[in-house]
Amino acid sequence: MPTKNGPSQREALEKIWKSTGKKPKPLEDLPEVPPVMLPVYNKYLQLRRGKVVYDSLLTWVDIRNWKLVMDATVTTMEVQYMFLFDAAFVQTVNTERMKMQK
Repeated sequence: MPTKNGPSQREALEKIWKSTGKKPKPLEDLPEVPPVMLPVYNKYLQLRRGKVVYDSLLTWVDIRNWKLVMDATVTTMEVQYMFLFDAAFVQTVNTERMKMQK
């Protein structure tokens, strides 16, 4: 997940991969986003970067505000996919948080 002061861990690992040509182990275990979904996934990542609280789901207001600030165009279907991406993201964040508390 992105930090206040820089890129997400995945972004940092991808940068290392590009510069060294060797895929870091943590990236090997991550599922690939299908190429057809990359445009909407990239919109989702941009939207999610603006959300300060990572363990709460995106709302319609979050999406509206992002669209206004970024002058973004998004279809109803893309919004539905963003909500699906977000549900998976928040579930993962909360699961990892619970593991750390044990």
